[in-house]
Amino acid sequence: MERVKEVGLTPDQFTVLRWTHSVPRNTLSQSKLSKLMSTDQNNISALVKRMENLNLLDRKISMHDKRSKTINFTDLGNLKYTKAKCIADSLEREILDEMVLSERKIFFRTLSKLSENIKGKLN
Repeated sequence: MERVKEVGLTPDQFTVLRWTHSVPRNTLSQSKLSKLMSTDQNNISALVKRMENLNLLDRKISMHDKRSKTINFTDLGNLKYTKAKCIADSLEREILDEMVLSERKIFFRTLSKLSENIKGKLN
């Protein structure tokens, strides 16, 4: 996350942009984001508002529920996320290069299992 700061994003901003890139456009609500980031609605609301003011995100009324708004990245948000992701991917390669193939397989199996357990807890 220290390296990502070079792009001008905080760790939380990077995480929000990562989530906006991982779902289809116009499907991510603040409520869903709150669950994905394991934080309360007030924190997400303030974070999204700050990011909207920085032109990293925009919010639009949901096509499916007029009481809800969806969160999407802007062109600037996309640009900063793409740069930050390149930095993060490069760091990931550096770290994984220190592991032999058998260690990587165990590591990824463990991460996959943890991810599935977390998803089960969120649902």
